[in-house]
Amino acid sequence: MPSANSQPTATRRRRSSPDLSAAQRLRLRFLESVVVWEGAVHRQRLVEMFGVTENHVSRDFKLYTGRHPHNLTYDLSRKRYLPTAKFRPQYASGSADEYLAMLRMVCDSGDLRLPGMPAPTEADVVPLTCGGVDAKTLQAITRAITDRTGLEVVYQSMRRPEPAKHSLWPHALVFSGTRWHARAYDLDAGSFRDFVLPRLTVKASLTQECPEGAPERDADWTSRVKLEVKPAGRLSDPQRQAIAREYGMAGAAGEEKWTLSLRTCLVPYFLHLHRLDSKDRKPFLELLDTSMVERHKFPDP
Repeated sequence: MPSANSQPTATRRRRSSPDLSAAQRLRLRFLESVVVWEGAVHRQRLVEMFGVTENHVSRDFKLYTGRHPHNLTYDLSRKRYLPTAKFRPQYASGSADEYLAMLRMVCDSGDLRLPGMPAPTEADVVPLTCGGVDAKTLQAITRAITDRTGLEVVYQSMRRPEPAKHSLWPHALVFSGTRWHARAYDLDAGSFRDFVLPRLTVKASLTQECPEGAPERDADWTSRVKLEVKPAGRLSDPQRQAIAREYGMAGAAGEEKWTLSLRTCLVPYFLHLHRLDSKDRKPFLELLDTSMVERHKFPDP
């Protein structure tokens, strides 16, 4: 399992391949990251991610296996490339943050594609949290999602003073705007719920299938809610226009609104992130249907 300490080595290796284009290096980096965290990778994953042809991806895999013949082996039964015992990343750092950053880029792009690498631009980011996600925890969860298996975990809820054991069957990762969660079926609660990754400790794997069946049974994940948001009524006309531009709202002057469709389980996070869940927070936005706040509250835990 690569560690964060391998990042400088991986960076040096990436920079020492001037014959590769930036797009090729990015695809090979993604290929390795998927192998590290999900345990296998197939061609279609790169086709869908980058919007390239199968021929492009086939050349990428041929290039990679030619340069690093001891890293991957092809499993005919699963039709996937698996890491060998000698696998060492040559383009990816192998860090949890790198993998999650790639997932976030996909979520932000909206079309399952990573944008091209632009020229360096001076920029910075306000950190969301100082802590990170434990590498072994993330790997256990991503493998469970891929294999559709369960996990015995200990979880520290903020609604209870002491941690509690849970039997979970995760089926998706969710970025709430500030932190990462695992969307999972909780056997103890008998329902699908969200679990903040840094608050979760994996104790053991469960090989049996989810008692609730396929992830498609998660109604709040498969169903969607239409939300309509407008500039807050307390704003002046110039302020309202500025907010409409900031959020890309459409409509005639004075009738601008932001219309979006979210998975039902993500609505409480959206309302909280944009300060729509409490009038006391004096948001710059308002819901056209204010009853959404009461209908979409954070569930326990």
